[in-house]
Amino acid sequence: MLRQLIAPARPALQPLQPAPDPPDKNKAATAVAPGATGLTLRREGDFIVDRVARLNTTADGQKELVFEADGRFMQDPPMIVLPSLNLMVLEGAIKKASRDLRFRISGQVTEYNGRNYILVSKVVVEPG
Repeated sequence: MLRQLIAPARPALQPLQPAPDPPDKNKAATAVAPGATGLTLRREGDFIVDRVARLNTTADGQKELVFEADGRFMQDPPMIVLPSLNLMVLEGAIKKASRDLRFRISGQVTEYNGRNYILVSKVVVEPG
């Protein structure tokens, strides 16, 4: 016991250091072209109500809605459309039309991997 008291002390154990903060996922870096300014994502569960948009196809074949500016919402990033019967309505209307169509859209927003998605609940083809 005396030897243990006389022996040099072992180095004290160091407490664990906290992990660094994860990157801020509130910027839509993946929702816009590289080098463009980041746009703020919409929150999960938000509703889009009666917004005018066009349906486009992304480079990887997904359908996305590109919203038109109306003076209030001027920087909404495009949203990928989740598969549903309403997406089929959008695609069917475009196949039947001989012109570029605009739609009045309502739906619920979701978020995944820094990108917004929309589950469309209402579709109306805009006249003219």
